[in-house]
Amino acid sequence: AGVIPFCPTGRPANTMPTFAPNDTLYVYAMKAPVWEFKFGDLLAKYHIMHDAMGFHHVQSGANFTMEWYELYQLFNCTFPHELKKNQLIWCNQGAACIYNGIDEKHWRQNGTLVKVAEINGTVFNKFANWTEYDNNTGVFYETWTVRTKPDGDLWFDSWECATWVLRAFKQMGTFGAKFNQSVRLNYTRMNIY
Repeated sequence: AGVIPFCPTGRPANTMPTFAPNDTLYVYAMKAPVWEFKFGDLLAKYHIMHDAMGFHHVQSGANFTMEWYELYQLFNCTFPHELKKNQLIWCNQGAACIYNGIDEKHWRQNGTLVKVAEINGTVFNKFANWTEYDNNTGVFYETWTVRTKPDGDLWFDSWECATWVLRAFKQMGTFGAKFNQSVRLNYTRMNIY
């Protein structure tokens, strides 16, 4: 899959930016209500948020947004569809994409845009390579976690935008990113028992 161009105003496929080793980038955690374009802040009242990451390249002033999305719309990824009797189709794939700019109004108005780290170009470039690897190996989208009962056997785990941001931050930390520990972010998981 590589880094693919399906986000709004997405960059061409596999054109992840790279930076000089000593460049400085600010890393942002970003949250906005799911389907804000249709329902405004309604889903924020229920803590149903879409998560993403932002980057600001200090030397050039360029901003980038990175999001992990379902490839075939949320409902297609969440539920299989019956085509004909006894035939199902389930397009439950997801991937990260990156595009130029950060829509500050979108993220701040009903959600969150907060700086969580500063990294150098070396860390970002390693993270960019990891992102392509992750897109090629973690290709499914799962809206919720399913267990037999609370704290029971796990049938399958959620794998969506918030879990991608958490995986991405963890991986960035292994490359040397130091996160601002005073920033507290909440992530909502949907569980089915």
